[in-house]
Amino acid sequence: MAGDCSNFAKTWQSKSEIEATFANRNRDTIVYHHFPHRVLLNPKLWPIMAAMSSVADKSDAAVRVRPLWIGSVCVDPPVLQAPMAGFTNYAFRQIVREFGGAGLQATEMVSARGFAWLDEHEAEHPDRLWGVADEPRPLAVQMWDNDPATLAKVGARLANDLKVSVVDINFGCP
Repeated sequence: MAGDCSNFAKTWQSKSEIEATFANRNRDTIVYHHFPHRVLLNPKLWPIMAAMSSVADKSDAAVRVRPLWIGSVCVDPPVLQAPMAGFTNYAFRQIVREFGGAGLQATEMVSARGFAWLDEHEAEHPDRLWGVADEPRPLAVQMWDNDPATLAKVGARLANDLKVSVVDINFGCP
């Protein structure tokens, strides 16, 4: 199988095969020859996956991975779904939960100033936080701003009122 990328890719042709692979995976282990289906759609990565697969075929070993702790929040498995503006909305997070594999889900990035303004004007939460109150935990919300007071106010509101597990502050935005 090593080096034969076409056969490797063909083993993942259908959605049902992908679902079966993820459904049968033990959440406490990572098996090196199980790859997300999106990776398999990129032909540039096939040689790398074939090489990894040949190593996994020889050992067929799974590695036990300890949970990740962020303060008092246990992330198990220790895989974090990144907050991606425009992508990690409620529907995306539900799909990731359905397929499994990520111990911590994250919303889209939220403007702390925009959230505070909506809060002061008794408007609804930003669309990016739709469904957060009812979602399973652990759940992270990433926010951004350049005013420490606004970040503190909104962070406290997210933690206390919406009961999010992790408040992530993006320091890369102005």
